[in-house]
Amino acid sequence: MWDAHIEEFEIFPGADYIGIPLQKLSWRKLYGVNILYVKRGNRIIFITRSSSSLYPCDVIGVVGTDEQLQQFAAMLVMPMEKTSVDKTSEEIVINKILVSSLNDLEGKSVKESCINDRTGGSVIGIERGEERILNPVSTTIFQKGDIVWLAGER
Repeated sequence: MWDAHIEEFEIFPGADYIGIPLQKLSWRKLYGVNILYVKRGNRIIFITRSSSSLYPCDVIGVVGTDEQLQQFAAMLVMPMEKTSVDKTSEEIVINKILVSSLNDLEGKSVKESCINDRTGGSVIGIERGEERILNPVSTTIFQKGDIVWLAGER
């Protein structure tokens, strides 16, 4: 069982990280979390590129464990009300892909595979035998038999 969920946070005006690409913020590396989507006004933007930036009053959906989200929240200062996957199931779908000879993922990193662009989703986890890798970094290499978990727009 995955010990992860989605929590929403509001981006406050004047925050130091406004306008900086997510890749440069390195939040996945620093906190182990993955920014899944941004609510901007009446739109939901699913994040598939690390070149995306955040703006004042954006609400971000972040995937992580309780501990990771607590550390992330401390950096952001004010988390909004927790959201479960059930509450957003109309907007978000989670799928899995098996790395096999039927696709070209084996031996490629998350970044090299362009899986986020090709699927319109974000890699939120990899099952590798008994090991579970939550929010893998872009340099993680896919291996034959990996189960890749993707979250994205329905």
